Amino acid sequence: MGRVEEEKLAPEFRQLARQWASTHQDDPNQLVFASVDCEQYSNLCNHENVNSFPALRFYRKLQGGKIDVNNYPSNWWRNVQTMSHWLTEMMPSLVQKIAGDFANTVLDSSEPWLIDFYAPWCSHCIQFAPTFERLAQLLNGQVRLGKIDCERFNWICENAQINYFPQILLYFGSKNYKRQETRGMEISTDETTNAEIIAKNIREYLEKYGHDGGGGEKGRGYERDENERDEL
Repeated sequence: MGRVEEEKLAPEFRQLARQWASTHQDDPNQLVFASVDCEQYSNLCNHENVNSFPALRFYRKLQGGKIDVNNYPSNWWRNVQTMSHWLTEMMPSLVQKIAGDFANTVLDSSEPWLIDFYAPWCSHCIQFAPTFERLAQLLNGQVRLGKIDCERFNWICENAQINYFPQILLYFGSKNYKRQETRGMEISTDETTNAEIIAKNIREYLEKYGHDGGGGEKGRGYERDENERDEL
């Protein structure tokens, strides 16, 4: 990599910084974006063992003062969507990764859950991930959020009748200790819908339906276009 790659990355990096700042204004874990000119500050770059350009790194201070360093995967695209997904994975998260205990964790829970059914290869899932993380912040204390990898836990996704990715289902919480249906209420989203609008709609559903929210319904709002989802 060299000067051409640096010139391609620069506008994507600036857009990423602006986008992250606008969508994480209330995030207590503030992320600082910075760039270093390794021609001007060669000693610093040598100290950090930077031997290819441009290099993207995530620095995190751990307890005890130790610095954790993560390099951006060399085989990943360097565009805003992919870099944003990578940062989302690096940052502390309120979203719980659900494994094979989906029934006990979600369907038997008396608390409402919002679940993101996704696949690792799904480009639209990568684009939606930061929005889902933002939803977790907006709905913190009201709704628990989780995500399920449908590649690993395909039987769960089949039972939930997932037929494209990402697909978001809302579970209102079990009533009288009765297990909920596997198919929750679908929450429609699209690329133009921000997290604030989705959170507002979910609060309205909870107020309207509460524990009586049935499975298999589709929440009003925004139908995903065929170009905004990845079919199974």
